[in-house]
Amino acid sequence: MKVFRIARAGSKPARDAALAAFSGDGAAKYPGRWNARGVRAVYCSGTLSVACLETLVHIRPIPRVFPASVFFILEIPDDLLEEPAPSRLPAAWDAEVVPRQTREFGTEFLKSGRAVGLVVPTAVIPLEKNVIINPLHPKFRVEDVKGPFPFFFDRRLA
Repeated sequence: MKVFRIARAGSKPARDAALAAFSGDGAAKYPGRWNARGVRAVYCSGTLSVACLETLVHIRPIPRVFPASVFFILEIPDDLLEEPAPSRLPAAWDAEVVPRQTREFGTEFLKSGRAVGLVVPTAVIPLEKNVIINPLHPKFRVEDVKGPFPFFFDRRLA
């Protein structure tokens, strides 16, 4: 599965930018829907357009001028992904206020080391997919990350 991640552009060389974008440090400091504080995770999307929407829902207020951004692409073999059936997801996993059970579900996956990525529906468009990557999994290789490539938010989104 090909996944995409958008990040702020920096002046770092490509390898250092990928290391920073795929370290999981941000999610460990600021927990997301699928991880608890202190647990590294890298949030990616199944398409670049969903990655854009996922980025926009977390920017408040939306700036009139978007910061310089880049995107990365990572191809993950399907046998290194886990995709639970929707019936196995916690109740209200897509609620605006993230339920404790959702973070516990993702945290248990990340700590288990069962797979490189957890494929889950995105709360923004539940028919689309996000992939929560475990950057500590022994089969995750930042060397496989392609990018950074320039990304520009259309000004009409502001």
